[in-house]
Amino acid sequence: RSALCASATCPARSSGGRGSFGFGDRTGLGTPGHLRSLGRSGLFPVLAQQSIREMTRTRRSADEVMDAAIFGALQAGWTSGFGADADHLKTPDDIRLTAAAGFVMFTLDAADCVEDKAGQMSASELEAAYRRIPGVKKWEKSYEGKTFTPAKGLSVTLEGRAWREAAVKYAGAIERWAELEKAARKSTRGRDCEIEVSGDETSTPTSLAEHHFIVRE
Repeated sequence: RSALCASATCPARSSGGRGSFGFGDRTGLGTPGHLRSLGRSGLFPVLAQQSIREMTRTRRSADEVMDAAIFGALQAGWTSGFGADADHLKTPDDIRLTAAAGFVMFTLDAADCVEDKAGQMSASELEAAYRRIPGVKKWEKSYEGKTFTPAKGLSVTLEGRAWREAAVKYAGAIERWAELEKAARKSTRGRDCEIEVSGDETSTPTSLAEHHFIVRE
């Protein structure tokens, strides 16, 4: 592992809420050009940005991705730090591997736990699946039939079948995200850690109300 990223002087850091842009250099050669393209935009660059799947396909390790970003930044004379996003992580082992290489942002992928078929279930099937969710009564009190206003001029309501579909569809994913977040916090204890959740690459779209449910949980 790079000695630089094993120390407190690792240049990878969180965006701190600044506007950022993820470049995701898949070859390890594009970082100097990516940094030049920022111009005067003021955007914070996320230079090391790859998923475990991409690293497997390109035969690169997490350490190699990080090292390429560091040396690319040095080539470009960039000294303001950069983001490092370990993308589409599905297991605690994936998190530990990328955290050890110096990554600071973790995209937690729970797509495998999304119940895509909720929308196609019969009323009785949906109700049975809904009743099997641990702690569903607590969620029911917080969400069913209630209207939320996530932004000015925007409101969402979860009620009846729409609420049950949302709960059945995403209960497993929410549990997995929580599990993976704990692993990320533990693996980065004492240094930067940004969390992003992912539930894409599924066969059904996520409704606005479902998005709101996920974000609140």
